[in-house]
Amino acid sequence: MKLGMCGYITAKNADGREFDLLAASKLAGFDYIELPLSRVAALNEAEFSGLLDSVRASGLPCEACNVMFPGTLRLTGPQVDRPAIVGYLDLALGRAAQLGAQVVVFGSAGARNVPEGFPPEQAFLQLVDMLRTAGPIAARNGITLAIEPLNRAESNILQTGAEGVTLAKLVNHPNVGLLLDHYHMAKDGDDYGIAVTARDYLRHAHFARLEGRFFPAVMEDDFRAFTGALKRAGYSARLSLEAGFNDFAADAPRALAILRELTDS
Repeated sequence: MKLGMCGYITAKNADGREFDLLAASKLAGFDYIELPLSRVAALNEAEFSGLLDSVRASGLPCEACNVMFPGTLRLTGPQVDRPAIVGYLDLALGRAAQLGAQVVVFGSAGARNVPEGFPPEQAFLQLVDMLRTAGPIAARNGITLAIEPLNRAESNILQTGAEGVTLAKLVNHPNVGLLLDHYHMAKDGDDYGIAVTARDYLRHAHFARLEGRFFPAVMEDDFRAFTGALKRAGYSARLSLEAGFNDFAADAPRALAILRELTDS
C-alpha cells in the first residue's frame, strides 16, 4: 500500500516555523503528496505553472487531491448553481490531471452541508446529480472520485461509510467510489467492517490518530482494526496521512514506521 501526505507545498510546525512540505515529505519517505484541489483551482495560470514546477522538482508525485470543492460553491440547498459547478469541475479536475492525480476526494463539508430547513432527502439527490455530472468529467481526465463520509461534528450529510457507498451505488459511475477515513470513523464509532461490505467501491483511504487528529505516535489496537478491515476488503492502493504534527522532521518518521507496520504486515 502506498503512503501519502496531505498538505500543500509549505507547512508550519507547531512553533510556527515554516518548511518545504514537499521536500520534507520526500525525505521522510512518503510515496506521494495529496494536494487540496480547491486551493489548486483558485491559482492563476502563472501560479499553477509554478506549482507544477515545484511538484516535478520535488520528485514526490501528486497521486491524489482532497478538498474537492471550495466552501463558497454550494452543492446542496436552494442556491445550487449547476453551470458554475460544471465550470469548476472542468477547471479543477483538468488541473488535478495535469498534476498527475489519479484520485480526488469529495469531502468538502462547507460546500455540501445542508442549509437549515432544507429537506435532507432533496440535498442527497442533489449530490447524486452532481456526482453523475462529475463522473464523466473525471473519466475524461483519468481520475476517480472518492466520496468521503465525515463525522457528525463537521458534516450534516454523508456521515457513515454505509451512506457513502449508498451514494456511490446511486451515482452508478465507474469513476465514482468511496473513501474511508480512520479519524472520522473512529470519532463517531462507525463500523470499519463497511470496508468489506463496500469492497467493490473502495478507492482511497485517509488516516489520523483520533486524539487531536494528529500523527500516530505509538501503535494502537484501533489502528490495526481499521487497516485490518482494509486488508480483508482486498484494498491495497493508497493510504494518506491527513493529520497534524508538532515537529514534522521528528514526528513523520515515527508515524510512517507505524503505518508501514500496519499496511505491510
